[in-house]
Amino acid sequence: MKTPSSISRLLVVVCAALLSATGYAQESVTTTTITQDGIVQQIVPASSEIVVTSPASPEPVRYSFTKTTTFVDAQGNAVTYESIQPNAPARIYYTRVGDRLVVSKFVVQPATPVIEETTTTTTTTTED
Repeated sequence: MKTPSSISRLLVVVCAALLSATGYAQESVTTTTITQDGIVQQIVPASSEIVVTSPASPEPVRYSFTKTTTFVDAQGNAVTYESIQPNAPARIYYTRVGDRLVVSKFVVQPATPVIEETTTTTTTTTED
């Protein structure tokens, strides 16, 4: 007659054999986040896409955003994607998932101010 202790050991051995036979293994997945600076051309809410151009890519690039995408301004304050205007500079943090570029964080940068310098010459004449 088998004792409860020997039955427990037998169950452990059977379970271990079954797990190794089914190929139970833990897989390690590595994702790389890429950073890209660019200028927003268009936001397409219907397809959850942001179209951006950059000096690195003359052709517009389509990035996908999800419910977990974080949209912030340069100070880290949350913004909505609806508030982002075309021609806004941005920094995009994304990962490649298949053929999609999925944004994890989208940082709207302040526009670089345009400084114009003008010179005015005033001539004063006096009458004698």
